[in-house]
Amino acid sequence: MFDESPETPAPAVAGANYPLIEMSGCRYGGGLCRLENEDFRLNISVERPATVIVESAFALDGLILGLASSHQNGGLPAEVSAEDRKTWKLTLEGALSANDKLRIVAMTGGSQYYGEASLTFLAPRD
Repeated sequence: MFDESPETPAPAVAGANYPLIEMSGCRYGGGLCRLENEDFRLNISVERPATVIVESAFALDGLILGLASSHQNGGLPAEVSAEDRKTWKLTLEGALSANDKLRIVAMTGGSQYYGEASLTFLAPRD
């Protein structure tokens, strides 16, 4: 039998991992992509040719970025670029392609949030 009561969001538990959902803006040209899980949100943009900027709703302890097409294992740590630890940057090698995917792991409060985002948002708007 199915329980018909709606799930109540619960606070993140230290040591747990949480998936991030790619929002629709990532799949269309427009310059901005958002990943989220409840109130945890990451806004992703790019300064050409290959600097990824991630703005978080919460202060982060660390952020790792990589490309699906990369042969590197695990990605690279981004550098914090704001005193409040909510803005992070990483310049990746070579130009980014709208056909690639960005892999991301954000760490905060002992939890990890992970996801993958299409880079289609880099394509010019029609």
